[in-house]
Amino acid sequence: MRNKLLQIVAMVLAISALICFLPGCSSEKTKAVMELDGVTIGADIYRYWLSTFKYYFDTNYEDIEDTVECWNREMDDGLTIGEYVEEYTLQYAKSVLCALKLYKQYKLKLPDSVIDSIGDQLDELIKYQYGDSKSAFNSALMSTYGIDVKGLRRAFIMEAKVDMVESYLYGTGGKEAPTDSERDAFFKANYIRVNVIMINTSYELVLNDEGMPIYDENKQPIIKEYNEQEIAEKKAKADEAQKKAENGEDFSALVKEYTELNIDDRPNGFYICNKDYEDLVMSGYDSKSLSAVLDLKEGGVYRHEDEESVVIVKRLALLEKAYSSKDDKDQFDTLDTHLITEKYNTLLSSMWDDIEIDEYVYTLKTVNVKKGFI
Repeated sequence: MRNKLLQIVAMVLAISALICFLPGCSSEKTKAVMELDGVTIGADIYRYWLSTFKYYFDTNYEDIEDTVECWNREMDDGLTIGEYVEEYTLQYAKSVLCALKLYKQYKLKLPDSVIDSIGDQLDELIKYQYGDSKSAFNSALMSTYGIDVKGLRRAFIMEAKVDMVESYLYGTGGKEAPTDSERDAFFKANYIRVNVIMINTSYELVLNDEGMPIYDENKQPIIKEYNEQEIAEKKAKADEAQKKAENGEDFSALVKEYTELNIDDRPNGFYICNKDYEDLVMSGYDSKSLSAVLDLKEGGVYRHEDEESVVIVKRLALLEKAYSSKDDKDQFDTLDTHLITEKYNTLLSSMWDDIEIDEYVYTLKTVNVKKGFI
């Protein structure tokens, strides 16, 4: 959590022209905007979170940009995009506050090594972004987030405490660590299994007599681009495979007959977790197609087509306890992480009603990445 936010801070501060939005804010940093059993979060840290999340959404979602029109655009649930980011930040802050209460309740203590690591990360940021000038760094922080380096350090320590509570409760030996029954229930509720037929409609590799790719002087594989007739034949082949799949023919047999994708290491197909949606989109998967695949009913077929290929996807029944099977367990590296996050979020959100929130929090605004707050 802390490292991701630190990366966002570095990216934002690399932008040379940002508008100062908080003149004369020295007293604001001491103002608590939410409180729970004596534990508080200040306005400066809350504004910092709001700034980093807004930047995150702006830079990671193609349909979000830093314009008045975009932030005021209404989504399907009736909220504007700007209101969604503000609500996202509010919920994040409430969860952090609840975790800080648990940190105090369980009498935990961050190791000195963690505190030192936070200091080292900030020192490195100051050194490489601002030539070891703490005053320049502070000025940039204030004009971008309304927080100084001491406040940023407090924010990072808070987030480290949140992580420590999670490890205490759900890590190895933790009293709330995932059980086998919880793991199986999570698997069934959040994973789908699919198999795919991929047909290249753009080019093919040039192979030698042994069926191996031939490389040019730059060590790049040599390709042969298809002509219009070959492309048409390839698409007709995809049409044929799709029709058979939709008619209920054995998909495993269709994969063997039609696919040009080597999936020998995936004899049971592919498992996709809905909790991995954002990471998959960030890694290059088409968001529309991924959403459509995740929405498939068992036995449903989806076709994705782009300039290079046609991919036909069919949703299959989950295999019992696939997450522990020899053939498939390497596809479940994030299962426990997602399960723990779900359990932790459920615990923290159950405490939200006890939080006292100052109305001032709803007036806090941030800067846009390019143009100032909207």
